[in-house]
Amino acid sequence: MNCYLHNDRAAVATCTGRCGRGLCPECTNYYAQPLCHNCMRQAQDAMIQAKYDQIGEVERRLKINLFILGCAALSVLLKMAGTALWIGAQHSLVTVTDVLSALFGLPLIIWGFFAFRWVTDKFVETTGLMFFSTLQSCCIVYFVGWLLVSMTWFFTIPFLLVTEYQELRRLQAELAQLVPPDPEPQTVEEPDWGDTGW
Repeated sequence: MNCYLHNDRAAVATCTGRCGRGLCPECTNYYAQPLCHNCMRQAQDAMIQAKYDQIGEVERRLKINLFILGCAALSVLLKMAGTALWIGAQHSLVTVTDVLSALFGLPLIIWGFFAFRWVTDKFVETTGLMFFSTLQSCCIVYFVGWLLVSMTWFFTIPFLLVTEYQELRRLQAELAQLVPPDPEPQTVEEPDWGDTGW
């Protein structure tokens, strides 16, 4: 078997990708592992696509947390407005503000469960520890954690926003190393025709 690129050279290894082409010593040592150019390009494209998918997931979580933060802030402001109206004896508007406050607070309650689940999954993934062994203990832990995360949203959401922003910057930096920069456009100088008399 000869090298797929240098047909006059004997192959000393085969491509570890899908093709299994022969590689000469020069082509074998061209990359960190024996790969032909096509398989290496496919592997790089797969890594780039995976980074894009990870960035899209982090951006989606950022948008959700920003939306929840806005809803929670509006809920608190409406509750404060309802309290001020109650003190000012504007009882007819208190019910409206309370209903709106509850509506804007509902996404926060739903978010609390998924946020605690995300934190728990990250903890288990990082440490490998499981702090619940039965279904009953799992339900208790999730219920208590859901309440804690929902009640401490003013700390939890900013913390998650900072963490996800840092993760987004890290992924973007890794993607920049994988994607080659666009070539700079070459400027073509126009010829100086001089004074042609036109």
